[in-house]
Amino acid sequence: MIVHVLKRLPVAAVAMSVLLAFAFRVVPGYHAVFTAHGISFQEPDAWFHMRTVHNLLAHFPWRSGFDQYAYAVYPLGENVTTGPFWVGAQLRIRERSRAMDGAASV
Repeated sequence: MIVHVLKRLPVAAVAMSVLLAFAFRVVPGYHAVFTAHGISFQEPDAWFHMRTVHNLLAHFPWRSGFDQYAYAVYPLGENVTTGPFWVGAQLRIRERSRAMDGAASV
């Protein structure tokens, strides 16, 4: 019995470390991000990724390769270097949340 517990100890230690790291990352800033008025993005990267997802939703299945509102070179814009996996993952999350909101309001 003790052998089984000792074999599972590293897995439990890693799981506890991951949960503790997640708590340190999320708990302090939770109320600054999720407000009564919606989500308040804290950095320009969040705005950029949401613009990329919005553009993908508007022109699905094609992804934009250019961002005309790029912060560093605003009037000129710049090429988008975000990979399709990240944008696709965000798109799936957004679609599921919209589906859940629609099911809740019916």
